Amino acid sequence: MFDNFYYSIHNLERHSLSNLYYFLPDDLDESLKNDIKAAFVKYHMGYKTLEIAKNKIKNLNPSLAKKEPYNLLLEDILNTVWQAKTEFRKNLDNLKLKEETVISLGLTSTFIRLENSYESLFFLIKNQFFFESVSINRLIFEQLNYCLNLSQFTPEEYENLSFNQMKSSLSPTNIKNLKNILPESEIGKFYSELSEFAHIDMKRVRDYLNFSEKVNDYLITLKDIRQSILSAMYLLKNTEIHGAVFEYCFYNLADIKLKFLKTQKEKLVLNPKRRTKTKYNNYVDRYNKLLILL
Repeated sequence: MFDNFYYSIHNLERHSLSNLYYFLPDDLDESLKNDIKAAFVKYHMGYKTLEIAKNKIKNLNPSLAKKEPYNLLLEDILNTVWQAKTEFRKNLDNLKLKEETVISLGLTSTFIRLENSYESLFFLIKNQFFFESVSINRLIFEQLNYCLNLSQFTPEEYENLSFNQMKSSLSPTNIKNLKNILPESEIGKFYSELSEFAHIDMKRVRDYLNFSEKVNDYLITLKDIRQSILSAMYLLKNTEIHGAVFEYCFYNLADIKLKFLKTQKEKLVLNPKRRTKTKYNNYVDRYNKLLILL
């Protein structure tokens, strides 16, 4: 289902030297990382050879930012999400449909398309582009909601829908079905928050513009690790929605193993023991403690 030449940007980390910036995958071989760093040092400092530059940087410690509590929390949340997303992709790759229809085509193509959304969102969160990352969070939410609404139709029903019926049923704001399968998740409130940030609602202006008595002027917040954590938590909630929606959509279309949902009296209901719920609660507790301590 995926391009053989697929490449990932989710794990790119920014490095800098003076006014020079570059991005490297965090899982890149350390010796290659050092060679690239040495090349930048050689260029910036004017050393004659790479060996001289390597000797200058060989004793440098890794970035201390990774050891800060907020950064560690952000890294843990993103790792949890990426593990879940990787499993989603594996499940999609191994999906064996009982029958290929216009509905199954719409579902599989949308779930495949989500790969790009996750990739770009990880990059934005890690580099602290808050409002931009929430906009992609909202996009993921709406793609998942579209899939769930689409799954409500049989191929015959879908083919006979009028334009207005299709527009109404598959509208991004039609979240009643999502509320039904995720009754404890405050879906309406979640979607409203994502929309406020995505549209930079007036009540959200304070999240980037604040008056400072110290300088007697307004300060614009461009980067804030706490905002990145908030966006990462939104992403984790989207991950939970993803898992539930995927299982609901394909339960009758393919043989799949339920993890986010379970059967109860011949109906699909949310599994209270799902891993993402436990992780989400744990991360909220850690974040609240950091706000008190730091």
